[in-house]
Parts: sequence; C-alpha cells; structure tokens
Amino acid sequence: MSAIDISVPVFQGMLHPGRQPEQRFVERIDRGDPGNVSRWYIGAHTGTHVEAPLHTNDDGVAIDALPLDLLVGPARVLDLTGVETEITAADLEAAGLGEETRVLLKTTNSERILQGTEAPDTWVGLAPEAAELLVARGAKLVGIDFYTIETPGRDKSFDSHYVLSGAGVATIELIDLSAADAGLYELICLPIPITGAEAAPARAVLVPLDEAAVGRPLTDLSVAVHGGMLHWGKRPVREEVEQLSAGDKCNVTRWDIGSHTGLHVDAGLHFDDSGEDIAEMPLDVLLGPARVLDLTAVETEITAADLEAAGLGDEPRVLLKTRNSTTALRETEKPDEWIGVAPDAAELLVERGVKLVSIDFLTIDSPSRDTTWDTHLVLCPVPVAIAECVDLTDVEAGVYEMAMLPVKWRGSEAAPGGGFLRPLADA
Repeated sequence: MSAIDISVPVFQGMLHPGRQPEQRFVERIDRGDPGNVSRWYIGAHTGTHVEAPLHTNDDGVAIDALPLDLLVGPARVLDLTGVETEITAADLEAAGLGEETRVLLKTTNSERILQGTEAPDTWVGLAPEAAELLVARGAKLVGIDFYTIETPGRDKSFDSHYVLSGAGVATIELIDLSAADAGLYELICLPIPITGAEAAPARAVLVPLDEAAVGRPLTDLSVAVHGGMLHWGKRPVREEVEQLSAGDKCNVTRWDIGSHTGLHVDAGLHFDDSGEDIAEMPLDVLLGPARVLDLTAVETEITAADLEAAGLGDEPRVLLKTRNSTTALRETEKPDEWIGVAPDAAELLVERGVKLVSIDFLTIDSPSRDTTWDTHLVLCPVPVAIAECVDLTDVEAGVYEMAMLPVKWRGSEAAPGGGFLRPLADA
C-alpha cells in the first residue's frame, strides 16, 4: 500500500463554515513579475486542520505545544459508515475501538459530504458519551471526516469538544477517509506550527505501519510561526474571531499569512506559470529517504564542487545543512548575508534526479541572486521542489526518513507546513 493523502484541498468555494479562504497574489508572472508569490487570508480551522485543546479550553495547550510524537504514530481507522446520525459509545465498541492513542472515525461523510462544496443540513458526528469512552480508552488525538466533530444541533454547544479538550485530547477535522479501509496505519499529521494558536491548517497522510519505526526519535525541522518571526515581506497577522474570555463558546482565529512563511515548500508554479501548484505535488516527493549534507564549512555560496565534496549521492531528496541554521535563520530581520546555492549546484541536483532540495534559510538563492532568482529558475521548471526555512541545527549528515508536508492550498505556488527526520531502520 502506498501513502494515502487524507487532506482536503483548500480553495475559494470549498466546503467550509463561515468566511471562505482568500488567495491574494503579491507578485504574478503574467503581470511582469519574476515569479508568483501569494498570501492567504484564512481561518485556523480551514480545510484539514488540527485543533489543540485551547480551542475550547482556555487552560489547554496551543497548537505549537502539541508534541510531534503525538501527531506522528500508529493510528486506528474505525469503519463507522453504518452509523446514520450520531456515533455512540456502542458504535465505537462495535467498530473495534482498542486503546490506540490516535483514532480516526470514518463515516459516510467521506463519500457523501466531503465531495461537495455546500454545507449540509445533516452529517455524522460524535456523541458526548462516545467522546467520554475515547478519553477513558486513552485517546489523545481523534479525527473525523467533517469540519466539526459535533453532530447537528451540537455544533453550537460544542459538547464533545468540551469533553475532549478538558482531557487534553486534540482533534483533526475535515479529513478524507474515503480511500482508507479500517485498520492500523501510521498517521503523519503536520499542522502549521503557529505560536499560541488554538488550531492550524494541516497536511495529513496515512502510510503502512512499520512496527520497527515506532519509537524512533523524530527531529522537528520546522520553525515557529508568529508575528515577529524572520520573514520575507509582510509577516503573519493574527485576527481574533471568537474568544472564550469574551464569553464566546470557543477560541477561533484567522490569519493573513504568506505562502512562504516558516518551513514551506515551493512548487514549480513559483517560477513557472505552467508549473504544478502545491496541491498537485506528489506525495513521493515529500515522503521518503533523504540525505543531509554537511555544508557548514561553506562561507559564501554552495557550488557543484561543494555538493560533491559533501557526499552527494543518488537520493531523491537532499537537505543542505549550512551555517544558516545557527546564524541567519536565528535572526528576526532578514540579514545582509546568508549561504545560498549556486546555479551550477542546482544543475547538478537536477542531473542527479533530485525531487526535493531543502535549505536552512528563507530562500535557496544567494544574497547576490535574490532579485534574479537564478537558482529557482533552474529548479522550478523541472520541477524540483524547494523546501526553505528548514531548521537543521540538531541534524548530523547522513541518510534519514523524511516527511515534509505543506498544507494543500489549491492554486498556490507554495505553502507552509511541517517536517521531520527520523533514523532509518538500519541506521
């Protein structure tokens, strides 16, 4: 079995409660700009998203405080497609609920509701007594295939949310489980790590469970996303929509956020108007073995000779660790100097069949090329995916298992997300 993408694409007109997401282009090739650059005005609960306990519990943790080993690990998919209205505790028992930490609830929503764009009058949600059973069984992360875990009539009172958040349980909503049979998988769910947020858009996939991989340490590659972060251009802006402290039923935020914020992946569309957007990028680009090259001795620009000397092999994913991880990436304002990649090095990566290359700074281009974008122009038309703002501080050179998952923004030239490395089985 290959990886199953259980994320839904985000676009204007999608299935969504409240205000629709809006994509705004800051630069466009068809207007004479060198590349496509966009920003999104988007709710924290848009598309596939993770809700931290802070959503309905002011004493709960925020999205950036959820541990990576909660968001990645064995997950049980329960087939509840026989349920017509509300999932009860008896329904969970009948479907085979065990004691897994991560539980995904597959209902008729996946085949029926998720394929449309209009908010329905009825859907299948989770009864509070079923939420209580999940808590009792030790669940820490619960997912469902609709934009709320509540049933109709409870989507304003948040009964099941309060049960779960009060016990410190996080939820994943609007996941598409239509291609996932009941059973045990490894879940990889990486939200945008927005500091202090109650929720965040996420990318989620299911992969075959490798028991030998369970428990291997995960190294988080992401950087914190907040209003004062290192950023190219306008930083992310937070808007409070609802607040528990103001008497609302929950905490809800919206964000004006650039597609190139924090750890992000550039698709071909960034510098090729006919290129793929980020939502079209195949999962086999974003998941799999990756080689980390130690280039911390490079003082100006990484050349093809530097890649060869560092041990470039035939791996399809290459992460370039430079002194940026401990210098330029730690700044709050864009510095004058950083380490980038020369066009001849980009050409060598293309020749070697690399599908994804990452760098530990805002851009893969060098300071002298941040207006001509020579390296982007080599890589994007191929296309080779470019992951930027990847924090490699705690990573040694070598080959690892990698996940680099941008959120699924349709029509976007790039998107933020999360990423991690973990040792291979034979490492």
